[in-house]
Amino acid sequence: MYALTDWQLVRIHGRDPQALLQGQITADVRAIEDGQGTSGALCTPKGRMVANFGIGRLGEDFYLSVPRDRVDALTAALTKYLPFFGCEVAPLDWTGSGDVKPREASLCLSIGNGLYEHWSADGSEGQTGWAGLRIERNLPWVTAMTDQAFTPQQLNLASTGAVSFTKGCYTGQEVVARTEHLGKVKKFAHLVDVHGGAAGDLTVDGRKVGTLCHVDGTLGIAVLDPELRAAECPGGRIENPRLPYPITSPIKRRSSE
Repeated sequence: MYALTDWQLVRIHGRDPQALLQGQITADVRAIEDGQGTSGALCTPKGRMVANFGIGRLGEDFYLSVPRDRVDALTAALTKYLPFFGCEVAPLDWTGSGDVKPREASLCLSIGNGLYEHWSADGSEGQTGWAGLRIERNLPWVTAMTDQAFTPQQLNLASTGAVSFTKGCYTGQEVVARTEHLGKVKKFAHLVDVHGGAAGDLTVDGRKVGTLCHVDGTLGIAVLDPELRAAECPGGRIENPRLPYPITSPIKRRSSE
């Protein structure tokens, strides 16, 4: 088990949190069973992500597992809609742990590519290294650096189960759906080898060609053109872009394999 130290659980509760979230996030919250969950994202009207997260349900309330540095941004993005649904956003002090298999917990969230988050009010934490495991599985998350920088497809969320194309309208849905129908995603998240570098812009001959989003030791996640084989990053270099899972389209027959 891995401690979710850098993530926080946020409760959405009130008169109708399901209707609130159904109209705002990429996941189909109506399909979430009690005590279970999936992954999703909150976008701007232009389809750019403010945050991505695990989302689960307990009774009538919904719970989002959000990187701690995105809680304020998520809350701010939802604030103007809260009064219409009589809802509130409340960060919790619950303890979370991650694993490669589902376990008993108040909330068990399947976040993609075989990883699960478990949350309980009195749960146990576990060892460090969750961010590194997410990087190894090529499951990126929005940070302050990448706030509103990417569409869900650029972080592969359509391929890892975080986007529903049958749920109906939500903020940014038109852009996300059009992107999927046209199949035009020029840059998307790859696992890369990192040599002495840090997150930031990727460049070739001084020209920006992508973004190194996360680094853990010699591994990282970079959003780049799949034809690119190497690039400079702040303080170092990346190479050998690869995918641990196929990039598929739920709408069109498209795959990286």
